[in-house]
Amino acid sequence: MSRDRDAERRYFRRQVFLLSALSGGAALLVAVAGFAAIEYYLFRESLREKFFAITAVIADNSAPALAFGDERAATEVLASLRSVPEVTHAALFGPQGRVFARYGRQGAASPQSDPRPSGESVDFTLEAAEIRRPVRLGEDTLGHLLVVADLRELYSRLLWYGIASLALVSLALGAGTLLLRPLRRRLTRAEEALSELTLTLEERVKQRTEELERSNRELESFAYSVSHDLRAPARAMAGFAAILRQDYGSQLPEEVLRSIARIEEGAVQMGRLIDALLELSRAGRSALRPVRVPMGALAASVVRELAARARDREIAIGALPDCQGDAILLRQVWINLIDNAVKFTRGTPSPRIEIGGERRDRFAEYWVRDNGVGFDMRYAGKLFGVFERLHRPGEFEGTGAGLAIVKRIIERHGGTVSAEGAPGKGATFRFTVPLRAKGP
Repeated sequence: MSRDRDAERRYFRRQVFLLSALSGGAALLVAVAGFAAIEYYLFRESLREKFFAITAVIADNSAPALAFGDERAATEVLASLRSVPEVTHAALFGPQGRVFARYGRQGAASPQSDPRPSGESVDFTLEAAEIRRPVRLGEDTLGHLLVVADLRELYSRLLWYGIASLALVSLALGAGTLLLRPLRRRLTRAEEALSELTLTLEERVKQRTEELERSNRELESFAYSVSHDLRAPARAMAGFAAILRQDYGSQLPEEVLRSIARIEEGAVQMGRLIDALLELSRAGRSALRPVRVPMGALAASVVRELAARARDREIAIGALPDCQGDAILLRQVWINLIDNAVKFTRGTPSPRIEIGGERRDRFAEYWVRDNGVGFDMRYAGKLFGVFERLHRPGEFEGTGAGLAIVKRIIERHGGTVSAEGAPGKGATFRFTVPLRAKGP
């Protein structure tokens, strides 16, 4: 009987060990696969946002050069891509699909043609990413921009990480099946292996977070540098166009005067875009100085500031709870949202704007509601993108960066921002701010 019991115990221990090893190995495989999937998704999304922002700046800045056939200016704009290490080459195409200007690193082949010139897209392959964006000046599409980035080094890092993780799992399973030791020692080793894997995953998450933060800082620095470099040429272009119109306007034909007027309009719009880009960069770079903010008084002061533009609007301000945050940045949020409501209620019968707020658990929620032109919820995802517009520039003025600045400020405070609306039925913009301040 004793021998039978010992045999049963040994058999039971062996089965428990095998079951533990198999379940532990399966759990490790699932964890590694899940983490690898999340890592790959975050990697792709961060690259997509980074390249869309960069190509938006390049496309807007190269539009005047493409409109007036200035190949040298277009080449200089493309040359600013040298500050983005992943970009190997780029090309600017005219309306007939011909290459107008190129940029390429040493040893990289510049594209001669583009088989898919329309629309904007980011196409990923195992080696590169191809970013396409139309180049527009006002409502006219002048051509398109193609930027190619080499992703082999980044993808190889992901591949080696996956191989190392699979090797670690294989070694853990092999060691578990070969070593038949007392259950306590096996459990201790399993706990140590799990602890080591946990530390590895935590270190990888930390490393990934640092890489994303570094990428964001590089993008902000790139936008800041490009904006400063383009400010002087934009002013010079507007100034020389004005001089040409004033001094020689009577001697020039109407067609030339119209072209000069378009030059001035483009230079002024470029200046506005540069200012918006700088403001967006400052919203992400400036340090937070959290204090107790009386949001009711802050919103009321913004309404008084915009009173001249909102003379015929009925503006109602409800009771707004106080919060903790940076008063200067939160004031900019109110300016952008209320100014938007004033702008998009233009021409609306009995225009009305409502400003309200309430406490929700650990957050204070605020909203700005209007009965203006509204928007289609199918395109709500574009509202908070940089330089994204749902209306033509001729209908409503602006650069399309105001809501992007709002999103950047609110997310830095640890809150969220959202919008809802319908065409012809107005829109409501909501944002939340924690009741306790978020650190810088």
